[in-house]
Amino acid sequence: MDIYRQIISHTVSADGIKAVLDAGVKRDWFADPDALAAWDFILEYSGRYGSVPSARAFSSEYPNYALDRELEPLGYVLDEARDRRTAFHLDAAVLRAAQLLQQGRTQDALKGLSATVATVLADVPTTLAVDVTANGAERIARYQELRDHDGALKGITTGFSLMDEALGGWRGGNLVIFGGRPKSGKSTFLLLSAIAAWMSGKKILFVGFEMSQEEQEERLDAIQAMVAHNALRDGSLALKEFRKVEKSVKSMELFPNFWLATDPDTSTSPSGILAMADMLKPDMVVVDGLYMMQDDQGEDVGSDKALRHICAALKFGAMRREIPILASTQMLQSKMHGEDVSLASFGYSSGFQQWADVLIGVQVTEDPIIAMIKVLAARNGSPFDFWFYRNWVQGKFFEMEHNPFGDDDGDTGGHHGY
Repeated sequence: MDIYRQIISHTVSADGIKAVLDAGVKRDWFADPDALAAWDFILEYSGRYGSVPSARAFSSEYPNYALDRELEPLGYVLDEARDRRTAFHLDAAVLRAAQLLQQGRTQDALKGLSATVATVLADVPTTLAVDVTANGAERIARYQELRDHDGALKGITTGFSLMDEALGGWRGGNLVIFGGRPKSGKSTFLLLSAIAAWMSGKKILFVGFEMSQEEQEERLDAIQAMVAHNALRDGSLALKEFRKVEKSVKSMELFPNFWLATDPDTSTSPSGILAMADMLKPDMVVVDGLYMMQDDQGEDVGSDKALRHICAALKFGAMRREIPILASTQMLQSKMHGEDVSLASFGYSSGFQQWADVLIGVQVTEDPIIAMIKVLAARNGSPFDFWFYRNWVQGKFFEMEHNPFGDDDGDTGGHHGY
C-alpha cells in the first residue's frame, strides 16, 4: 500500500487536511517527488482558497497521479506514516552506530542512538488537536466516571494517606520530583511509595543511580518483612526474623511485577528509561537520582541544560504513556536557610519548576529518623507538609499527623504507612 498516496487521497476526497496536519505530517515525509509535488499543490491551493482542491481540480493539475479509490481508515494510515518516518530515522542511526562501533567508539554510538530518539519525538509528533465543540459527550462521560468514584482515590496511591487526600494519588501523565540534601530520605520515601503502589496491584519500574542492585533488594526486603536493615545486610538477623524475610520474599510471587534497575556507570538517558518502560509496560516509573542521568542531547551531566532536557523528556514520556513518573534530585545547600527547603532550593536548574507537576522537598530535622515532607508546589493542589518517621533498625516507616517537636506533651498523633 502506498501510504502517502493514501494521505493525499484522503485529503482530496474527504477534506482530511486538518487531521493530517494535526497529526504532524510534514512535506519532507514525502520521499517520492511526484507525491511531494502533489502535496505542495494541495497546501498551496488550501492556503489560497481556504479549502482543498476537489478531485476534479486535482486531476486537472496532476492527470498522471491517480488517487486511491479504496481508502483505509485515516487513523491507520497516519499511524503507518509515523512508523515509516520513525524507521527512516532509525535506519540512518543504526548504520551510523555500526560504523562507530567498528571504530571502537562505543559511547559515541550510544549517544548517537539516544539523540535519534529525541529527533524522532520532534519530527514524528503524536499531538492531536481536539475540537471541543464536537466531543462534548465524551467529556461528560469522563466526568461521570470521575463522579462514580464516590470519593475513591483517582490516582495510584502514594502510600501516605495525607498525601493521597491532598493530591488524589499519583496521576497518569504527571512528573513528580523529590528534592533534598544527601541522606535526607528521598530514596526511602520513593521506595515506600513504589511499594505501596505495588501492593495495590500496580506494576513498578524502579531505576536507581545511587545504589547497587543488592542494596536496592535489601532495602525492599527489609521494608516488606519489617526487619532491621543493617541486620539483614550483615547476616545477624535472628532466625525468627530471617523466617519473616523468607515468607515475605516468597509472597512476592503473588504480586505484579516490580522491576529494579540500577546504573552504576550512570550511562542511562531518558530515552533509555522510556524504552525500558515501553518494553515492560509498568504502571509507574521511579527514577532515583535524576541529576546523575545522561542527557540525550549530549549536555554535561548535572548541567542546567542537561537537567532541563531530562525533565522535559520525562514529563513528555509520562504524558505519552499516561503513567506517573517519580524522580529524585539533590537540592542546593546554598539555597537552603539552615535545613529549611523551599522552591528556591531546586537551584541546579529551572527545568524542575518548569516541567514537574508536583515538587516535593524532603527536609531533615534534629532527629535523624524524622524528616519533614513538604509539598512545595502542585499543578492541581495546594502546598502542605507532614512528618515522616523512618527507622531502618526497627523496620518501621509511617507518616505523623502532628509536629513531634511541638509543645504537645510529646504526643506525635496518629500515624499511617509502614
